[in-house]
Amino acid sequence: MSSEISPPDVKDAIRADAHTQRQFEDCTPCRLIGSGAFAGLGVYTWISGHAQLRQQKAEILKKGGAMSFQLRRAGISGTAVGLIGLGLYRLLGD
Repeated sequence: MSSEISPPDVKDAIRADAHTQRQFEDCTPCRLIGSGAFAGLGVYTWISGHAQLRQQKAEILKKGGAMSFQLRRAGISGTAVGLIGLGLYRLLGD
């Protein structure tokens, strides 16, 4: 007795794939919460990072010079803008 396993029908596979895609689609509340979290983290990074830079500006300039200060500011700004961009992508992207 040999039991042969037949390959799945193409129509059944397409139906199963469509069901899987519907099952994992993002709901609107999920997108709102996720995008709000990313955007909020970006805004917090921008505000707190630049506040700390202003507080420690003299020390940073004394240790590393103006270039070091500009690189730190660019790093904080880039991180914040990237997080805000991720929030927008999460909200609007597929």
